Amino acid sequence: EKGEKETAEMIKRLTRSFQRMIRFRQEWVTVAEEISYIKDFLTIQQYRFGPEFQYTMEIDPAILEWKIPKLVIQPFVENACLHGIEGSEQLGKVGIILRPMGNKLYCMVKDNGIGMAAERLRRLWVDIKAEEPQEANNIAIRNIYQRLKLYYGEDFSLLIDSAERQGTTITLIIPVEG
Repeated sequence: EKGEKETAEMIKRLTRSFQRMIRFRQEWVTVAEEISYIKDFLTIQQYRFGPEFQYTMEIDPAILEWKIPKLVIQPFVENACLHGIEGSEQLGKVGIILRPMGNKLYCMVKDNGIGMAAERLRRLWVDIKAEEPQEANNIAIRNIYQRLKLYYGEDFSLLIDSAERQGTTITLIIPVEG
């Protein structure tokens, strides 16, 4: 009614994201569905940051119907925006690559944000692998790691490469269904 089409579009995307997240019964989604979550989130971030934020997505169409656990990629994109580039003074960039790697999905999420010192990265890994979480701000990554362990045992790879003022790169390689 007020002609605020851009705000209405962001509210629609946010609502769609909330609806997806509360569908607890649907634990497995196609890569295309996960990409849809990511695109909605990135569109909201683009609206929020404006021209000071850019993102790229390189997605091999061959993987779109592969099945993966819901929300195993989107939280890494969220962390790149909220913990990586939000505190940076330069143009924020997030890059996402999804492609097949044999019968596994290769996923890379990279940002040019504030990054982490080696000691902070070491503590992050300790917290991710601990029986009980030590730091509240690691919950999303810890949750993903624990879910991946539950689904795949040792048959997955999660790497985190980071350096202060240079950004963070997450590399995830997981088996797929379908």
